[in-house]
Amino acid sequence: GYHNFNFYDYVVAPEYQNSLVKMFGYSRGCAEAHRCDKAAALEDGQGRVGRDRRTSACTMANQCHGYRNATTLDERHLETANRILARFRFVGLQEAYNSSVLLLARTFDMEDRLQVSDFAKVRHTPAEEIRNCKGYRRRAVGSDAVVCREVMRANHLDVQLYEMIHRNFCRRLELYGLRGHPMVERELTAGSLCSTLDFS
Repeated sequence: GYHNFNFYDYVVAPEYQNSLVKMFGYSRGCAEAHRCDKAAALEDGQGRVGRDRRTSACTMANQCHGYRNATTLDERHLETANRILARFRFVGLQEAYNSSVLLLARTFDMEDRLQVSDFAKVRHTPAEEIRNCKGYRRRAVGSDAVVCREVMRANHLDVQLYEMIHRNFCRRLELYGLRGHPMVERELTAGSLCSTLDFS
């Protein structure tokens, strides 16, 4: 029958674990992607190009949903995800939203186009959603040691990837001369970012 899942159910569900590593380090690891890759190899063998190919879209797109059971993930997938993300010219952090906006603008030489509204961070949670959380509050991850440890254990690869992304973000802030900017320093201090704290 129908089951109302609460936060604790999601923590232990493999479909919701290590989603970042699944998306960036194992994006071709599902049956749909395997079928596409097999068909693409066949088309390669036939010499098909351009409009003659039927697999152009599926080979370019991420065929595998991030929320899928992938209990076979390991350190190799973590390394792949980190390597792929390192190729991006810009990766920001939600926890450092304003710093990310500044870094984005400086990376792509768009600082003259920035407006005050670019720094508006709106995260609205309707009262109804809060009531339907069955007693769970998002802050429980930060205030309940048992929940926090379980989340960290269940998502150990994502936690390591976050630390890698976080350190790369800090290096780029330094590289683009944004360390020392009042808005950046305020945000980094508030989130214990770019400090000695290791999130992994």
